[in-house]
Amino acid sequence: MMKKEELKIKLQELGVNENVYSLNDGLKFDAFNVEENYGMWYVFYYERGDRCEERLFLDESDAYKYLYERFIKELQTQNYSDE
Repeated sequence: MMKKEELKIKLQELGVNENVYSLNDGLKFDAFNVEENYGMWYVFYYERGDRCEERLFLDESDAYKYLYERFIKELQTQNYSDE
């Protein structure tokens, strides 16, 4: 079961810049966001006022696991790292 702090550590280890995600800490533009609303967990990329590629999860851990796996895939093609 993945918790918020565990995901933060894993993303740090991958070198993911904190500016490109928000873990239920308020909406970030041009970033991946995890948002809890009435017990449902949403993962989406927010740009130009639109929620893109939105996914819905019933469990917080599943949302965090999805985002982690998504960053692994994204890092293979784009640069979301601090380097």
